[in-house]
Amino acid sequence: MSSAAEPGPLSRARRSATVRAARGYIVGVALILLTLTVLVLSQSRQHELDRARQLTRLGTEAAARHVGLLLQQADSITAALAREAEQTGGPRARATVLMDLALRLSVDAPHVLELRFYDASGADVLHTLNPPVGQPPASVRGEEAFRFHRDSQTTATRLSPPRPSAASGRWVMSLSRRLSAADGRFLGIVVAALDLAVLEEVFDSARLGERAAVGLVEQGGRMLLRQPFRPEAVGLRVDPDLFGLGDLPHAGRSFEARSPVDGVLRLYTAIPLPAHHLAVITGVDPQEVLQPWLRSALVHGAIVALLILLLLALGQRLVGAISAQSRLGSELRAANRRLHDLKLALDMHAEVVVTEVSGRIVEVNERFCQSARGSRAELIGLDHRALRSGHHPPAFYRQLWRTIASGRVWTGELMMRAFDGRSYWMETTIVPFLGPDGRPQQFIAIRNNISARKEAEAALARAMQALESSNNRLKSLAAHDALTGLANRREFDSRLDRELRRAARGSQPLALVLIDLDHFKRYNDHYGHPAGDSCLQALARCLRAVVQREGDLAARYGGEEFALLLPATDAAGATRVAERLLAEVEALALPHAASPAGIVTLSLGVAAIRPAADTPEAAARLLEAADAALYRAKRAGRSRLSVGLLDEARAAAPLPFAS
Repeated sequence: MSSAAEPGPLSRARRSATVRAARGYIVGVALILLTLTVLVLSQSRQHELDRARQLTRLGTEAAARHVGLLLQQADSITAALAREAEQTGGPRARATVLMDLALRLSVDAPHVLELRFYDASGADVLHTLNPPVGQPPASVRGEEAFRFHRDSQTTATRLSPPRPSAASGRWVMSLSRRLSAADGRFLGIVVAALDLAVLEEVFDSARLGERAAVGLVEQGGRMLLRQPFRPEAVGLRVDPDLFGLGDLPHAGRSFEARSPVDGVLRLYTAIPLPAHHLAVITGVDPQEVLQPWLRSALVHGAIVALLILLLLALGQRLVGAISAQSRLGSELRAANRRLHDLKLALDMHAEVVVTEVSGRIVEVNERFCQSARGSRAELIGLDHRALRSGHHPPAFYRQLWRTIASGRVWTGELMMRAFDGRSYWMETTIVPFLGPDGRPQQFIAIRNNISARKEAEAALARAMQALESSNNRLKSLAAHDALTGLANRREFDSRLDRELRRAARGSQPLALVLIDLDHFKRYNDHYGHPAGDSCLQALARCLRAVVQREGDLAARYGGEEFALLLPATDAAGATRVAERLLAEVEALALPHAASPAGIVTLSLGVAAIRPAADTPEAAARLLEAADAALYRAKRAGRSRLSVGLLDEARAAAPLPFAS
């Protein structure tokens, strides 16, 4: 009797198998939920890091452009001062003129606190900002920048580490340039002191977070500036290969490294300034960047942990229901309540859709219905291909299908189309549910709507495109002729105006040579326009060969007309240049069957002026005189030069010609 009351071995075996199956199912669901959570959190973490890298790169590029413009402006100022000083024989020769020019140039450059000239011995001979009363003039004879310019023939500028200014007491960085005589002798240096506060303000705009750092580093790895500013960091050597400085034109990558200044591990981006052999490096603390993600991950993790606990509790109740059939009804109701809670939790944090292998949708949540602009009844049973936007090519979907059909998880971005025709972007993770044979039976897709992020990315792309378009327009206004590579008419007119003003200030002559290719129309008609272009390019090479000074300008004046602008040169000096040009072209012996000479020849008109203050009138008179001389050369038979002297040039004492 007692044995009959006990369940038989078959019943116990079946119950044990059912219990194991139930436990396996619950554990499997919990593992899937945990796996999906880890995937979503890992993906969102990577997204935050990618976003930080992108924002860091954009901020670094903006800071690099700003710093480059500031350095370029300071470079232009020192170049203009150097030309003026070199043409007058050094910084001591015409101190008043140099001081006037320095003060005028610094007006449009508020970041340039002061300008200083040092002679060949390193003594301070001229400065725009006086030192404190009683302080003797400073000498830079022993400083690295002075020795560099003294021992090197290069005209390149050099940027020195920051230090307090003796005149203003403010921290500055010095941009220096060599002063050379016409024979190459060292005359001294000109220095522009850059306000460190301006650079720090630029770097502050590129920092993302309190623990972020921005630095200005030489290509060799020496740190010139760091923000937040730490004096001990100035001059610190960093590994140029580690920070991507070994080849500055190819810098710009993002990488992780530990700061040699404070030991903090950061994500760095290096943007080069090739013109100055510098780089702007920005680093952000990944721990600081990930703080919002960590808080969100803790919330999501707590929710998922609660869901897993609910699932385990449900499994325990289901196992108990197998042993106690009388409690089956209550356990099922509790399970339904918990499943409803699970559905609500999923609806709050993601869009979920389950499809069969055939593509038919078998389950969706409310958030998915909202994005698709359709009801649950409309979506259940629908082929998921009906929601494709047509944005992705067929090859994209073939690759997606190959991934999930092989049982692997696919993660990516999909553009979907709602029932009302509106397109929207989804960040999607598709996980295959495998059957006993290892093949997928269903697919569950966890989606997040990222349309707002894509719109922001599109806006950023449009802004970058607009910037590129602006750069292209600026390039189209460049000062050089496309065919010959010489200065164009626009640049010639601008330089003529500047040189006349400079000549008027310094009471120096200015010479102009107008050049015309003899019988060039016949040359084009006989040989063709391509040959004509080659002839113009050959003349351009000859012009470059005879122009030897940095301040001289060779320009294409228009068509077959060219011009040479020679500062600090009288008519005799300009005549010697013109004669060398005639000899260069004659030596080419370019055949010209349509010319009586049989070869390509030139006619040249030379004029010189020592202008007064009326610069516009002086420009017209100089051009008229050179043009009239050119006309006389043509009337006299071409292949020659003619000189036209103005009253100003005749009255002045001739200068030695240095071109």
